[in-house]
Amino acid sequence: MKLFLCLTISLFLNLAVAQAAEPSDLKARLAAYQAMLSTGQTDEAFKALLQLEKEAPQSSAVQAVLGRAYLIKGDSPEAQKRSERALAADPKSSDALNTLGAIALSEHDMPAAQKWLSQAEALHDKNPRTAYNLGLLAQNSGAFQEAIARYEETIRLDPNYAWAYVNLANVYEDADECEKGIVAGKRAVELMPKSPLAYLNLGVCYRKLKQLEQAEKVYKAGMQLSPDDPQFPYNLGFVYDDLNRPLDAEKSYLEAIRLSPRFVRPYVNLGIVYKHLARYEEAIVILEKGKAIAPQLYNIRSELVKVYRLKGDLESAKRELAVAQSLDPKRAAKLLRD
Repeated sequence: MKLFLCLTISLFLNLAVAQAAEPSDLKARLAAYQAMLSTGQTDEAFKALLQLEKEAPQSSAVQAVLGRAYLIKGDSPEAQKRSERALAADPKSSDALNTLGAIALSEHDMPAAQKWLSQAEALHDKNPRTAYNLGLLAQNSGAFQEAIARYEETIRLDPNYAWAYVNLANVYEDADECEKGIVAGKRAVELMPKSPLAYLNLGVCYRKLKQLEQAEKVYKAGMQLSPDDPQFPYNLGFVYDDLNRPLDAEKSYLEAIRLSPRFVRPYVNLGIVYKHLARYEEAIVILEKGKAIAPQLYNIRSELVKVYRLKGDLESAKRELAVAQSLDPKRAAKLLRD
């Protein structure tokens, strides 16, 4: 009993010290830094949070928000440590629960993510992060309508929660609601003009709706922000395909391959470009390179069948057709009829 009393007194004194040490404007400052994290101002928020930690070293709220910042910066171990520290001091720390849930999501541990996020939701504290992370959970499970509802709830709670708009554009595209995706994507770009992903999702929606000039403009803007991301030239190649600009498409797919030689999809698309240009030898070379990367990819085999036939090499076409049939008999049936 004496030990229990000592521990209780010690915890009480530590809490009193923590409260005394916290700046009077702590909540307001944390809210401001949370908003910065939600709009992509990660570095500025992180520096400010580290300074705030010096001023209030015992604050569980500071530790919880720092956990979120570390997660955004890609340091999951430190994010987990800070979140667990915050949760030990405050079991109802919604931000700590959300960060642990987000870590589980990043590790594809859906049961753990569900556990942490269910605890956060049970608090009923209207934390937009809870709705957002539940949206991620639903999206990763393919439950698009639930994901949309969760992201829209996030935005109702915080109209400037930029990442909700980024993901909403993506899930609207998956749900074939690209008109709504464009609205969300534009808002994401407005809130996070330096986020490449915001431009990528918006561009995909424009391209799917055949608003090709807008898609080209958006992809080029994203490429300037992230010149080493192969997704931008790859998607730009699609736009040039649709605009019947095969030489521009060729340049874009070659750039995507240069940036990521193991990224197989540009090989397939470039092979198709060469096929349409009747550059059959080049098509075979690029498709064979893609086959070396992904020998079990049906699309490469089927395109090789078509190119070999056009070139007049029926023996090679027959060989590739046999592999295509083993990979996807239903789709290969059409190759047999053609």
